[in-house]
Amino acid sequence: SELNSRGAALAAGISLCILVEGLLQAHVKQLLSIQLGSRFLSWTMALIHKKSLRVSEEALSKSELVENSIIGNDLVRIYEDWRWMCLLPFIITALIGGVIILGFTLKLSSLVGIGVMAAIVGMNFTLARTIKSVEVKD
Repeated sequence: SELNSRGAALAAGISLCILVEGLLQAHVKQLLSIQLGSRFLSWTMALIHKKSLRVSEEALSKSELVENSIIGNDLVRIYEDWRWMCLLPFIITALIGGVIILGFTLKLSSLVGIGVMAAIVGMNFTLARTIKSVEVKD
């Protein structure tokens, strides 16, 4: 009876933590990636446009830089990377929290789960290096 109540309390506590984490993650992701990212994007687009108006046509033709390519390619790529990087703190805390919960619930048996995670990460890095070397050859 006492064991069941402790298990139920543990499950309720973990569920509450996951719910609060999800709510906070959605709010902070909205704040960081959408609002701050959009502000950065609009500020840098205006800055590039303003700078391009002051550059002479002769200098532009020599450098072969086009304002549209900088705004259309580079800034949008940076914005998309920024949106993914905003998740990095959540990924790190979820990994640490997952390892702690795994260790708390399974004790010594959790080493098997951590070993599997480490093996998957190792295989992922190996696969990424292989793909990168193949892409460089193309």
